[in-house]
Amino acid sequence: MSRAAQPDSEEVVRVLRAVPPSVEGAKTSAELAELAGLGPDGAGRVDAVLAVLKAFGVLAVRPGPDGGARFKAATPLATSFIRSVAEYLANDSSILRNWGRTGVSDAPYSDSLVLSGPQFLFAMEQNRLSGRGDSAVPLDRVEIAQAVIKAASGPGRDARYLVQYDGRARQYQLIGGHRRHDDLTIEHTVIRELEEELTDFTFDHRTDSLVELQRIASKRVSRTYAVLTHYDITIYLLRGRRERLTLGPMDRWVTERELLDGRTTDGTPIIFGLVGLPDGLSGLEPTLPAVRRATTLDVIRRHPWEAAGIVLAVLGLIASIIPLF
Repeated sequence: MSRAAQPDSEEVVRVLRAVPPSVEGAKTSAELAELAGLGPDGAGRVDAVLAVLKAFGVLAVRPGPDGGARFKAATPLATSFIRSVAEYLANDSSILRNWGRTGVSDAPYSDSLVLSGPQFLFAMEQNRLSGRGDSAVPLDRVEIAQAVIKAASGPGRDARYLVQYDGRARQYQLIGGHRRHDDLTIEHTVIRELEEELTDFTFDHRTDSLVELQRIASKRVSRTYAVLTHYDITIYLLRGRRERLTLGPMDRWVTERELLDGRTTDGTPIIFGLVGLPDGLSGLEPTLPAVRRATTLDVIRRHPWEAAGIVLAVLGLIASIIPLF
């Protein structure tokens, strides 16, 4: 596109303000160029602005008597949208914010989230995926390795599976992550992720092993980066002779039902794509013995400062009551 065909901000404002409201007659690009003060050679710059409006669905296109296209706002609300965008441009201000933020939230949305760039992009991409289906073109492609870590069932207790909370995506998922450029193989990826994400974990090649369970190709909108992404996912089962794992604050044991439902009992989403195993998850060899229930001593060991605070608070309460007797 030549420089003459590239509208600057002031010209874009004039074009937006020249677009007829929905209750008026449609106009050609040349007529809009004249109304915007761009002259007879400004139709190309008008078309560039109209192309963006068309993507937002706010532009009505009507055939003219000569067969050429004529344009106006699609509805009264579309008229208001076009006018509002013109005011933002005229005042050199931005409509969407927080483009440095990663991760999106589930509805309902606050006023600030509605105008959050990543949230808006996520909604756009979700809509594109639902509208185009399999033909929707992914904007990113990543390889992911994940590990199933299974604790055997115990007395009155079903088998458990380890998941970890992703604060940016606001969901639980299996231990794992993206393949990096320096990961020689996807198996190296899952070993690195296990060592990075699990507390005090070192993969021991003498006793630990990985069994590839499934390779999955999936296309969905990333809850971290908000764009439609093609995922190549390799899922492994971690096997070994460990008696226990040290859990971090983001780790959680969940049941098979929670995994298959894609949601914890308290409603937090779980991303889990493993399907079609011959014997289901119950046929997988446990990584660990049964997970025992946490005792009061376990809680104190895991949260010593919080426990000390509670003890001091109770002692303070007793000390304040004693003088009353």
